[in-house]
Amino acid sequence: MKKVGIVSCYYVKNYGSMLQAYAVQKMIENKGIECENIQYVKKNQLFVYAKKLCNKNIRKVQFKNFKRKIIGKLNYEKYGKNFKIRSNKFEQFTKEHIKISKPYLGYDALKNGSNDYRAFVLGSDQLWHPDNIENHYFTMEFIDDNIPKITYAPSFGVSEIPEKQKEATKIYLNRIQHISVREETGKKIVKELTGKDVPVVLDPTFMLSINDWENMQPKEPIYAKKYIFCYFLGNNPEHRKIVKRIKEKTGYDIVALPHIDELVKEDEQYADVKMYDVGPAEMINLIKNAEIVCTDSFHCTAFSIMYEKEFYTFNRFKEGQKASTNTRLKSILSLLGLEDRLYTDYDKVLDKISIKIDYCNTREKLKEMKKKSDNYLENALKQEGII
Repeated sequence: MKKVGIVSCYYVKNYGSMLQAYAVQKMIENKGIECENIQYVKKNQLFVYAKKLCNKNIRKVQFKNFKRKIIGKLNYEKYGKNFKIRSNKFEQFTKEHIKISKPYLGYDALKNGSNDYRAFVLGSDQLWHPDNIENHYFTMEFIDDNIPKITYAPSFGVSEIPEKQKEATKIYLNRIQHISVREETGKKIVKELTGKDVPVVLDPTFMLSINDWENMQPKEPIYAKKYIFCYFLGNNPEHRKIVKRIKEKTGYDIVALPHIDELVKEDEQYADVKMYDVGPAEMINLIKNAEIVCTDSFHCTAFSIMYEKEFYTFNRFKEGQKASTNTRLKSILSLLGLEDRLYTDYDKVLDKISIKIDYCNTREKLKEMKKKSDNYLENALKQEGII
């Protein structure tokens, strides 16, 4: 029996990207279906890279990565050595937990290779961002018309598709038999371009059981003392300052993963313990065993909710900022009745320290949302004869 192919960004060395790629894979496996992530190797990489640099948003990201790489090399003992340790942990996670296909070298090989699979599932993350459309990969255009295509919780990452891309977006969406999206904005885009009403489903990390996550992480706590776990993507000094004030109130150590998305000066100063030997599995362990979690990350917030932790989530971006992903955090916290855990007024954080989160209603809401999301995937797979 042919496998199901997964179209994901499993290869990105980012905690959220890898964990949700693993979650999509595990969701399919839990239904008794053999699957693997598609390994697409582009030809003419130099040409592709040069073309990408024409995009202003990609240029900004590439410059930030280049800057971090140069600083890491110039200050090897302080940064470069530690970045290598973290990179190795991501590679270890991929090797142990992500199932990957043989490499398909070039777009023609990828198209021909689509016939090796009985169906494809795309998910999750901002795979349908306008920046990705020209690669014709996350659009699922390489897949033969007769092979079933299912999406699980992709995001466009924008509230509106650029006018010049609307027709191309409409064409690729209409080739997909079963569409679900991650956000209401995505639902509106699909409706506008195709006329289809599609469901909004939970991020795949929510869809696995606690047992699923327990089975792939270290059994013992990584850090033995009571601690505040910090996972910040943004460069916001005030977030680090408020953590220090929480420490003053509680006496707990501060354990942090520094310099995640960029080099941040304050990351060298505010934590008692700075950890680099931490892959995606170890990060979950640090959330699970923390007394308090402080973050500006969606996936760190998600795991804090799953493990029913006391947590404080902060906006990573200023309101109205173009690249903002604040809406995503607001949306999930609002849906689960936890909107008061998103902070812009830092004094209110200190007021909340003695008040425990009541997870009773959240538990029920999450259970209902998981059932609806699972029904979507189950029905799509059944309709296509996969299960």
